[in-house]
Amino acid sequence: MTIGAAEDIRAMQLEDVQSFFRTYYHPSNASLAIGGDIEAERAFDLAEQYFGELPGGRRPARITAAAELTRESRLVLEDRVEMPRVYMAWHSPAMFGEGDADMDLAADLLANGKTSRLYRILVYEQRLALDVSAYQSSRELGSFFLLAATAAPGRSLTDITALIDTELQLLADKGPSAREMERAAAQAEAHFMYRLQTVGGFGGKSDQLNAYNVFTGSPAFFSEDLARYRGATADSVRAAVARYLPFDRRVLLSVVPRGQVALALPGSEPVSAS
Repeated sequence: MTIGAAEDIRAMQLEDVQSFFRTYYHPSNASLAIGGDIEAERAFDLAEQYFGELPGGRRPARITAAAELTRESRLVLEDRVEMPRVYMAWHSPAMFGEGDADMDLAADLLANGKTSRLYRILVYEQRLALDVSAYQSSRELGSFFLLAATAAPGRSLTDITALIDTELQLLADKGPSAREMERAAAQAEAHFMYRLQTVGGFGGKSDQLNAYNVFTGSPAFFSEDLARYRGATADSVRAAVARYLPFDRRVLLSVVPRGQVALALPGSEPVSAS
């Protein structure tokens, strides 16, 4: 697990922890953003006053990693839930990488909002699901695309999955319509503007500028970031879906009420969560 495992924590020695902090927690590996009603010169003076004496440290080498799935994996988790739920997950392009913005748009047109494909079909028309959602979880080294749906009473995860797969195949074959692309692009631009309404906090201007500085080396990356979405086309979204959402390289997780494993997708292997 990326957050670490209990046995690893128990096995740590003091020197291991100190070495980790010496490597990563120092000014040369940090980015500071100051926002609000303050003069720039005053901000730099304060930064120098409070942080100037800290030794910079050696900039750590960039970490590289790659992961892939070579088959479809089906899992089932019994939990304290009322209705069964299915999660579908795929590896997807890294943050700011080729295809990242296209997968973001694909998530929107597939399952975000009442006019999205899967909400309209699964929830409104067929009444198979109580809800459906999708998002591209962009990360620095690699991302994942997640799609989830909760079964309506008396409905099966098998039927829901079959219908989702049909829509995914249609999107991979024919791509989105011009109207869908227009809606997804407008929604993406609205999200950009929303983040500019606050100075601080998660997703505010300061947070956004700092993130751009860390991940791209340019705090002024806003225009280039927005251009990724404005430059996406129906064909680029179609190609991204076809490439990154294949049925034979994904994880399907059924979460079912305790004692009702039969509600899971066929062929699912039991797993547990601590």
